[in-house]
Amino acid sequence: GGTPPMLIEMHSHVIRNVDDGPQDNTHMFALLAQAASQGTRHLICTSHITPGYKPFPNTAYLTGLQEATAWCAQNALNLKLHIGSEILYTESTSRLLDEGYVPSLDQTMTVLVEFLPTASEKEIRNALQDLGSHGYTVILAHVERYAHLHSLSTMASLKQDCGCYYQMNSRTVLSQRDFLHRSLWTKKLLDHHLIDFVSSDAHGAHTRPMCLNEAHEYPASHYGQQEADALCGNNIQALLKLEESE
Repeated sequence: GGTPPMLIEMHSHVIRNVDDGPQDNTHMFALLAQAASQGTRHLICTSHITPGYKPFPNTAYLTGLQEATAWCAQNALNLKLHIGSEILYTESTSRLLDEGYVPSLDQTMTVLVEFLPTASEKEIRNALQDLGSHGYTVILAHVERYAHLHSLSTMASLKQDCGCYYQMNSRTVLSQRDFLHRSLWTKKLLDHHLIDFVSSDAHGAHTRPMCLNEAHEYPASHYGQQEADALCGNNIQALLKLEESE
């Protein structure tokens, strides 16, 4: 019972033909339909970007975002799309963010940042401090992937020292049910309430689908409805000040 949660996908690759997400409109629309059918109300279109190494196809991205927005309206989907990117951190990142070449999340001072899975704690910490010194709030993408952050004390101190937030992928949460050996670490992160956001990091309706509604069920049954709602929508809504949707 009760009101359904307001799900927000804050990490997803839906804009066609700009990264390893959908390559055409058919696949882009399939992802949007999937998100809407699951009860997602806001979706931030976080295409991959590697500042300073590879020019971001900005025109293609914005055109795709316009087409996606128009398609949602035509099909009466209660789904609001927002600009954004998933930044693979480079030494040019802060400068290119400042200059407006790299889209932040919904045009705020919050950014979604990833590193190579092998990045050292020092590398990650230095990057977070660099971005922080430019005034950016950092969400660390799919935090469960970083081999050198596999300790609760490291995770806690990084968060405390750098004021960063942690996102975990929906499929990682779902793997709690499926692959126990892989999920002991992720269970610890959830048990210790170190994760701020869960999001699908979807790339394709069949290959890497939207599954936030399913992922919501695990924290709801283990930590309660309120925490599940926070992880899957309310926390990011509060951080970015997204409007309550109808």
